Amino acid sequence: MGIVEHTSCPRVFDYFEEIAGIPHGSGNTGAISRYCVAFAAAHGLACRQDAAGNVVIRKPASPGRESEEAVLLQGHLDMVAAQEEGIAFDFLRDSLRLRREGDFLTADGTTLGGDDGIAVAMCLAILEDDSLSHPPLECVFTVDEEIGMLGAEALDTSDLTATRMLNLDCEAEGVLTVGCAGGSRVRFSFRTPGHEVTALPCRMRIEGLIGGHSGTEIHRGRINANHLLATLLQQLEEACPCLPGEISGGAADNAIPASAAALLAVPPEKKDEMESLLAAVREAWQEEIRRTEPDFSLSWSWGEEAVSLTVSEELPRLLPLFSQLPDGVQAMSEALPGMVETSLNLGIMKWDGRELRLTFSVRSSVEESRHELEQKLVTLAASFGGTASVDSEYPGWPVQSDSSLRRIASRIWEEMTGKPMRAEAIHAGLECGIFISKMPGLDIIALGPDMQDIHTPRERLSISSTERVYAFVRKLLVEI
Repeated sequence: MGIVEHTSCPRVFDYFEEIAGIPHGSGNTGAISRYCVAFAAAHGLACRQDAAGNVVIRKPASPGRESEEAVLLQGHLDMVAAQEEGIAFDFLRDSLRLRREGDFLTADGTTLGGDDGIAVAMCLAILEDDSLSHPPLECVFTVDEEIGMLGAEALDTSDLTATRMLNLDCEAEGVLTVGCAGGSRVRFSFRTPGHEVTALPCRMRIEGLIGGHSGTEIHRGRINANHLLATLLQQLEEACPCLPGEISGGAADNAIPASAAALLAVPPEKKDEMESLLAAVREAWQEEIRRTEPDFSLSWSWGEEAVSLTVSEELPRLLPLFSQLPDGVQAMSEALPGMVETSLNLGIMKWDGRELRLTFSVRSSVEESRHELEQKLVTLAASFGGTASVDSEYPGWPVQSDSSLRRIASRIWEEMTGKPMRAEAIHAGLECGIFISKMPGLDIIALGPDMQDIHTPRERLSISSTERVYAFVRKLLVEI
């Protein structure tokens, strides 16, 4: 028996458990790509794998449905690789340690990979099920969605014939996603040559912030650990000058960072003064920040004696940059009340002894607004003597005014549940925008089971929701 027993879709969870056993963080998808190819061979299905690692598996229509138009089922193979502080885990080699907590699946100390492993598991279960009536199927598994939709960008769609597409990369049951924002990644680089000094090391850590997805949760006003660390460094520099020896925060540009750390080179005679400053900041911040982020902590530890540390005189000069950086929601949509239109997230901050690097995720449902924000960042970097580059751009997915697929899906959901299915556009990016740019006229809907806290070690996947959504997808393929 697998980790999920007595379920209406045992093969879905069997496949999900197999996927969890294969390391598949973004940039490390070779093994899971080969796994999909092996699955196709074992089931006698046509398959192609491209140089990027994307996999396309085809299954002929059920008897009597050969003349129908093909349906494209799509999910991505990679997951955000994030873990709790202090957890011994190697995303390049280790299998995820799945755990069931009531109705939820989670992983011990790491992200779960429900985003988007559950889509892959559903597709594989459908492909192996010869009892299911369906039109011709084209299942497309893309790589490196989480680091810029690189697989979808590289995918050759010229041999795909589908006119309808089900993207299974959403996290809210009963919601049809029908449009999404476009986005890009902006990278800052500042040359900050280091030199050696002898000083007392003080290692500071900001931890316990909620973090979350920089698209779907950016409107919640969660505190960005990178910005908070920069604020702390600036306050300390103004009161008791000392040079940072390390700066590090965040693991992915599309995740709101929940932790960040720095190593300070403190003159030994300044230790007591620095200790008092840190204690005062912690007392003030805990009272304020814990109102909304109750697990927040600021901690520090001292080395026993002065040692040689690499520092840079340039870093303090760059600290005022952070007070000028835009952060979070920049504009709300006028066309869709309550929806974020444009946002920014500083996901990664790193100083390696030679260079300070900042990486941002920029999103907007209005292309012109996205470009304006990108240019603002480029100009800001130049004003502080750095450079900025824009890459990993992906198009938005405009809401289609008339979608027969949306109508059919909504009807079936209401028949199955007695509840209306909500249709909405989201601020997060989906590969649907790339697919529709390559396959004009494609009728697309996106959906998925309930998941919480994706891109964080608290990620959870609802088992009962997965059962209902999988049953819905099967019925949709029968009646489509």
